[in-house]
Amino acid sequence: MDNEKLKILIEEGKVGFTKDILDAFADKNDLQVQFFSKNIPQYLDNPGDYELNDDLKEALLQTEISISSKIELIRLMSLEDLVNRPERASLIGQIIIDS
Repeated sequence: MDNEKLKILIEEGKVGFTKDILDAFADKNDLQVQFFSKNIPQYLDNPGDYELNDDLKEALLQTEISISSKIELIRLMSLEDLVNRPERASLIGQIIIDS
């Protein structure tokens, strides 16, 4: 199935939040971001069950998820490297200010 059709299915909530689906999206960052943003409560209920790197979490911080979800994502990120990532530091700082 092509990415556009998958995006529509994700947007319509027709794709279940399962490990198999996540594995299928492993090399499709844009689909992963959309999928996690639509299913952020399920992810935040059990974040240890899924492998999200900080780049994907940063992309999620730029979506329309709630501020409280963004704060939870920030808590799950490795913040030691922020000194070398000024764009990420700025994004996180703005979210904290807005919360």
